[in-house]
Amino acid sequence: MRKINFTILLLFLVVIGFTRCSSGLDNQNETRQHSDSISNEQMKVKKKLTIFLVDVSGSFNEIVKGGGHFNGKNYFDIACNQIYDYIRNAKGGEYIIVKQIKSNSFDETGFVCNLDLSDSTLVFTKPKPTNVYEVNDWENEKNTFEKNADKVLTEKRNIALHEINTFKNNYTNKPSGSTDVFNAIFSCKQDFDKAIYSDYIKTLIIYSDFWDTQNQIEGEVIEIPDVTVEGRFVSKANHNRTSYEKMINMWKDAINDKSIVFKTPEQSE
Repeated sequence: MRKINFTILLLFLVVIGFTRCSSGLDNQNETRQHSDSISNEQMKVKKKLTIFLVDVSGSFNEIVKGGGHFNGKNYFDIACNQIYDYIRNAKGGEYIIVKQIKSNSFDETGFVCNLDLSDSTLVFTKPKPTNVYEVNDWENEKNTFEKNADKVLTEKRNIALHEINTFKNNYTNKPSGSTDVFNAIFSCKQDFDKAIYSDYIKTLIIYSDFWDTQNQIEGEVIEIPDVTVEGRFVSKANHNRTSYEKMINMWKDAINDKSIVFKTPEQSE
């Protein structure tokens, strides 16, 4: 009887040990799977679509007078310089479009340039291995890939940089007679709405004083959801505090987005 009890106890201990071992393996597998999930998540490159609108109208594209930090400067020139710097530092996974705000923003000549770096062949997406012995080979592969991709990125960036310089040289202090801001923004909506960009991070940067001479803005609405919108060099010249705030609120209503940031020249540089 004692021998039978001992056998039962032994079997009981074996079952407990096996259960704990199995649980430990499950925990290890869960940890490994979680680690792999994190590694894969880190290598998912979120693509970006950024559109720049640049005002070439007389009220924006002219020498600033009256003293102050911007006296003798041109907001249009500074805007082009900022876009130039952005393009020069653009990475794989980005798509950049530059357009003009003119008297007729649906005019085909309003297009300045685009830079497509979103091709998957320009972005390294292989997950970093969790096995420490494989990391060195992975890093070497990544460095080789990025070195080869950078040659293509540089060629594409240089073409866009040349187009920005040409645009700047052709338009500096040569303003258009009127400004169609509303339809320039609407033309960008058509780009943002394309299915190919549905999962992109979307940004619209508008260089303008937002004096629209072609449209009655109040009551008009452009829906561009999931797009971060920012106005730069929105000058307070020719405004008092009340009229400036009224203009800003009018545009927030027109784009139907209260989170839009409007920066003064001092905040934009």
